[in-house]
Amino acid sequence: KITRYILPSPPQNPRVKVIPENQRATIYWDKRAEASIDPISAKKDFEGYRVYRTNSGFDLTESQDLNSALVKMAEFDSLGNDVGYNTGFSFVELDEPVVFPNDTVKYYYKYEVENLLNGWQYLFSVTAFDEGDTENNLGSLESGKLSGINRILPGTPAVEEDETEIGIYPNPYYGSAYWDGSSERLRKIYFFNLPANAEITIYTLSGDIVDVI
Repeated sequence: KITRYILPSPPQNPRVKVIPENQRATIYWDKRAEASIDPISAKKDFEGYRVYRTNSGFDLTESQDLNSALVKMAEFDSLGNDVGYNTGFSFVELDEPVVFPNDTVKYYYKYEVENLLNGWQYLFSVTAFDEGDTENNLGSLESGKLSGINRILPGTPAVEEDETEIGIYPNPYYGSAYWDGSSERLRKIYFFNLPANAEITIYTLSGDIVDVI
């Protein structure tokens, strides 16, 4: 019995983990959204997932509207109804859930993204949407894209072989270069092929130490 004013709501946001790699990223998420119960119909009305990302260089623009910057990459939904594309989940569902160190979440889905630019920032989000409620004339609702955003910078993994050359770009670094960001937080120097434990010393052209990392 409803004793207060309530609104329809989308499924819960999935818990998402994004692993950055060399020119790629792997997105994992759990299935807690599938147990969501709509407060109006009192039914489990989960329908599917949508996967979003930003394009490289979005963070260099003066206006950063994340809702607009997140572009849909993929959509997966349940079979056997007239909602969505009826893709099923076989393309992204793992045979067994995976867990990660210091993380108790079980991740049941996996989606791989290729052709990313190393050193550039990307945002990823996975949302869940329901099938709507035809009895109450309600359309499909989607969870918030900004609720579980993951920020990553793809790059080469740590390298321990002595013969592998360490790389720095740009070197020398010019603060007024065209490719540099418009604010202090957006200016970047990229390092690659570093070992897992390393000390980086940055100098000015005259030999003064700027920073030791």
